[in-house]
Amino acid sequence: MYVVGVKRAFLACAVAVLVAVSGCGSVAGTGAGTIDPATLAPPGALAYATFQVAPQGPEKANFDAAFSKLLGADPETKLGQAFTKAAQTSGKLDYQADVKPWLGDSISVVVTRVGLHDGDFAMLVASTDDAKAQAAIDKDLAGVHTDSRSYRDVSYEVLDDGTVNGIVSHFLVAGTEPAFKAVVDASKDGNSLAGSDQWKKTVGDRANGKVGLAYVDAKGLLQSLASNLPGMQRVTTPLLLGLLQLHPFVATLDAKPDSLVVDASSPGTPADPRGPGAASSPLIESLPTGSWLAAAMPDVGQALGTIAGALQANPLIGGTYAHVVDQIRARTGLDLDKDVLAAVGDVGVYVQGTTLRTVRGGAVIESPKPATLARTLRRVPALINRNADGHVVAAARVGGFDVKGRRMAHPFQVRRAPHMSGKLGQTDLFKKAAAAIGERPTLFVDFAKALALAARSPHHSSDADFKQALPRLRRIEFVAAGARRDGGLDVLRGVLGLR
Repeated sequence: MYVVGVKRAFLACAVAVLVAVSGCGSVAGTGAGTIDPATLAPPGALAYATFQVAPQGPEKANFDAAFSKLLGADPETKLGQAFTKAAQTSGKLDYQADVKPWLGDSISVVVTRVGLHDGDFAMLVASTDDAKAQAAIDKDLAGVHTDSRSYRDVSYEVLDDGTVNGIVSHFLVAGTEPAFKAVVDASKDGNSLAGSDQWKKTVGDRANGKVGLAYVDAKGLLQSLASNLPGMQRVTTPLLLGLLQLHPFVATLDAKPDSLVVDASSPGTPADPRGPGAASSPLIESLPTGSWLAAAMPDVGQALGTIAGALQANPLIGGTYAHVVDQIRARTGLDLDKDVLAAVGDVGVYVQGTTLRTVRGGAVIESPKPATLARTLRRVPALINRNADGHVVAAARVGGFDVKGRRMAHPFQVRRAPHMSGKLGQTDLFKKAAAAIGERPTLFVDFAKALALAARSPHHSSDADFKQALPRLRRIEFVAAGARRDGGLDVLRGVLGLR
């Protein structure tokens, strides 16, 4: 937030954004009224996210209900304390005395450039009292060498590591100097991300009623990264990227009393004509009843085949890909396209067991060419045993094979047909997760069972932080993800179910 710790603070805020996928339509400011932090983000921003740490509108009740289950009573204070600890450098700042008196509703991040080893970013923290915000900066900077500068009549401090901080239009802004200046320009000129046509078409009113928003210009990010590549790659890669039909991604966070819901979509991207069910596989419903982790993807071989075709056609790496395929054939006797990709259909994986002695897992592979897949699976155990140096042992079984490591109580099973001793899709918790998504899940986690296994792990036996968090973690009922159709748009929904 303030000094050398701004990079750590940026990461902390980014994590909060990704976990909470953050933001809202407008946030608190001072003076003439509420200021939307997106109006200070530069118009060419590559990524932007904002999180309401203290919603004041109709979202507040649901925010408090959801986050109090995860953080305890008064989640606003808990979040403020965590922000203060992560953002400061000196350790001198106290949330109640130094930060709460000025901290507004939102914390936002904006990325303006990415490179191979660096980038430009800024964090914008809403301020309700700029004088008190500046006092917090001064207290944290006391005794630290800084260089005072000014840009378009806005004063700021430059630290020895190149990060800067200052107050811009009722926001404490900290980050790299180019990004800071870009924020000042947006503030002064009124030319911002929020005013761009791309923002209006992509984000629109999707943030309304939500406590979080994230925006990523996928093509812009790739092009920014490509501009830092060496030699001819710097010239050819942007040209290739220009041929791709990539649209920005938008994610929102909705806080509800019994869940946190993240919806991610790419407005402008045509919806799958097969419907949202094409993103999941009915195979997940047939996985074993006691699975605490289950996932199933449709047409895996076909998807990988599409990627393989693109690699083959790429003039830069097509030759390398062909060489790798030839090496695989020489070493294993398997033709990657005919024996593997063409034979693999839907794939499901699962894990059962809540103790180290009972934990076990497996994979189920369906095939459009069962005979081909059967032949391939029969050859895999010998290949594993020949190359594993005894670390794992594979054994052929009816319909597939088993793989067992030295420390594994039970083998990992790979089969061509799902187990029939009970089906996960018939359980009440799976049905609840499916209802929360609105479609069949692609990923499902029975969090209580997963947590029980984690709590018994020797790794956590002396972990004080884990033990302290355990009562709150027990408030999580399930984690699920899947695709749904919403207003003609394909939406990836992730749900954290809360008790």
